[in-house]
Amino acid sequence: MATYAGQFEFASTAKGTADAGACEFSFDDRTATLVPAGGPPLVFDLGDIDRFEAGEWDIRLALHAGQTLVLRRFGKALGDLARELRDAYRGRLVQCLLVSDLDEVARFTGRVHLQSPDLACAGPAEIRLYESNLAVLPDAAAGFQWRLADLTAVEFDEASYAVVFSRLGERLTVGHLAKRTGELTEQVRSRLAALSERT
Repeated sequence: MATYAGQFEFASTAKGTADAGACEFSFDDRTATLVPAGGPPLVFDLGDIDRFEAGEWDIRLALHAGQTLVLRRFGKALGDLARELRDAYRGRLVQCLLVSDLDEVARFTGRVHLQSPDLACAGPAEIRLYESNLAVLPDAAAGFQWRLADLTAVEFDEASYAVVFSRLGERLTVGHLAKRTGELTEQVRSRLAALSERT
């Protein structure tokens, strides 16, 4: 487990407190640990991250408990930190979504837009297709998963060159997949056909 040295800002809206300074930051496939210079460590589960925003100069994490952690001044290591932390966060997220035990079919990187009365989601995301579920792991919103059996339609939108998934009262648009747009459409339809045959 690599340890990165830099600066942090931590704010808790619930407690009305804020802290900042030098720190060491490390993580594994389940938890992250921030050790401030001269202060007690902060340990949190990667599954508690609601928003993961990696900028050119910093990483901003919004936590489920209403806290915000900003990591900056990590020098050249910031890019590696952002990539490795995002991978670990997504790995933990699929465990929290209860799809990690399913057989993974394919992964796609694109942009999503969800029309739903319960959840707002738009922006970059990784989409993981499993044998019976579709998991969406966005950077700027909480992750979620849909059962393929609940889909009412899978359509290709020529105007936006995107795949549109529908289920009762919700629409999920997945775009910016370039040549893999057709692959996602066919993979999902193939899984739906397999599920239909199985039932």
